[in-house]
Amino acid sequence: MVLTVSPERIQLPPGSTVTLHYQTWDDYETLLASCRDDAAVKIRFNAHTQQISIMAPMAGHGRRIDTLVDLVKALLRHQGRDWDSSHPVTLKRPQEAGAEPDACFYIQNWQAVLGKERIDLTTEPPPDLAIEMDLTSVTELEVYLVLAVPEVQGKRILTQPQRGLW
Repeated sequence: MVLTVSPERIQLPPGSTVTLHYQTWDDYETLLASCRDDAAVKIRFNAHTQQISIMAPMAGHGRRIDTLVDLVKALLRHQGRDWDSSHPVTLKRPQEAGAEPDACFYIQNWQAVLGKERIDLTTEPPPDLAIEMDLTSVTELEVYLVLAVPEVQGKRILTQPQRGLW
């Protein structure tokens, strides 16, 4: 399998993770543009660590996400709640952090993003719930803290990443 990471093209074998060190927001934006909404590659940026992480999900990734999304929707329906969900989606705080959770849900502020093709965190609230399936990589909670996702706010950020679903 070919491994290619360049401003023009990103190609990784399924299950691969590549971390680029000493990266800038402009580097992140360039890599995002090279993907052109290709859901086969996920890119995360953390200005604090100056790292860009690029992940290629494994084959079963989508099925597991679909199951979790269906479960959350069933729970919300059971509670009689309205929501808006997206997956995949790119969430960004310019110059600070960017991530592509496997799915996200707007519950409190669902009307603020209803029908929007892209989420702009400079004008819209962050999602209430972000779901990451950690089969290929370990989720960096710090990025979601910077993105101000409420489910992460107030949680203690671990110094050692923990594998699993959160």
